[in-house]
Amino acid sequence: MKSLVVFLFFVTSTSLLFAQLPNRVKKLEGLWEYRQGSGYEKWERRGEVMYGESFRINKLGDTLVAEKFEISYVNKRLILNLTAYHMVNDSIRIKEKVLVGKRRKMKFTGLNGNRLEELEFKFGLFSRNRLKLLIHHHGILKPQKLRMVRR
Repeated sequence: MKSLVVFLFFVTSTSLLFAQLPNRVKKLEGLWEYRQGSGYEKWERRGEVMYGESFRINKLGDTLVAEKFEISYVNKRLILNLTAYHMVNDSIRIKEKVLVGKRRKMKFTGLNGNRLEELEFKFGLFSRNRLKLLIHHHGILKPQKLRMVRR
C-alpha cells in the first residue's frame, strides 16, 4: 500500500511538472514599452497561464487596447490565443487567432490561413530587459520587427 501511495505521488507530481509554463515564457511578466513610443504591452501570470494585453497610444494621446494574448502549455506545446481589435469606421472588428509554439521555444506558427504566419519572441542576449518581436506575414519576405524595453 505504501509503495502504491509513493507511485501515485510520483505520477501526479511529474504530470504537474510538465504542465507548467517554461521559464522563457515566465520572463515575459511585466510591462514592456515599444521603443518607437507608440504603445506598450502588459503581461501577467495567473496560475499556469500567461495573460497579456497590447495597448496603442493614438495621436490624441488616448490609450486603446489593441490585442489580448493568452499563452498556455498543453501537451508539451505552447499555445498562443490572440484576440486583435481593429477600428473600422465607427465599429470594432474582432479577430481571433490560435498559434502553436515549437516545444519550449517562443516561436509560434498559425494554424489557419490568416495573414499572420509566425510570431517569435526573442530576449536580449545579455539583458532580460530587452525583447524583440518578429512578425511574419503571409506573402511578405521580411518580418516586421518590434523592439521593446521592460519598464
